[in-house]
Amino acid sequence: LEPSPTYVLGVNDMPPLSVRPITPEFQQAATGPAFIMSPDFQTPYVEQWTLDVQHIFGKQDLLDVAYLGTEGHHLPMSWQANDCVVLPTLQCDLAAMPYGIQFPYISQLGSVGNSNYQALLVKFHHQFSNRFSVLANYSYSKTMAMGTQGGIGFINGFGACRRCDSGPALYSVPQAFSLSAVWDLPFGQGGRWLRNTNKFVNAAVEGW
Repeated sequence: LEPSPTYVLGVNDMPPLSVRPITPEFQQAATGPAFIMSPDFQTPYVEQWTLDVQHIFGKQDLLDVAYLGTEGHHLPMSWQANDCVVLPTLQCDLAAMPYGIQFPYISQLGSVGNSNYQALLVKFHHQFSNRFSVLANYSYSKTMAMGTQGGIGFINGFGACRRCDSGPALYSVPQAFSLSAVWDLPFGQGGRWLRNTNKFVNAAVEGW
């Protein structure tokens, strides 16, 4: 005989949980880390602007220089709301904790984060001439954020001064360069070598 399952799908797979009511007595007895969310949580938004200048040299060469800026506002950010750090000494004073020692760590989530991205983008494109094409891209940029990036937004452990953790973001790449080229090999009927071949040989050597 097969044993009867303890939980039956769709019947008792999610049994009710008993939750203690939040009373003054419960609050006084509670301790440990806590999590709170700011009541004035706002919707994040992003501003972006750009300036782009292009110039053609001859018939095949194109130079593109662009400036790109982006700012994010009201981004999700968490911090230690019950911070014991006192400015400007940066020392921990338990008497300075806003909510006392009953909750040593209170993670507060609010829409107070900001980010900033500034970049110079340069592109050079040489179109096909003499069976050759090249594309080069270079970027010089800087990304600033108000804390360490995590799954819920910016994680900031310094509640006494949230802007003190502002600095380069983890995903900031100051410089990047990429180069790609295409060379149509001069073989086959349209090329320099093996131009006088039959269609079978030409199909094998042309177009590389």
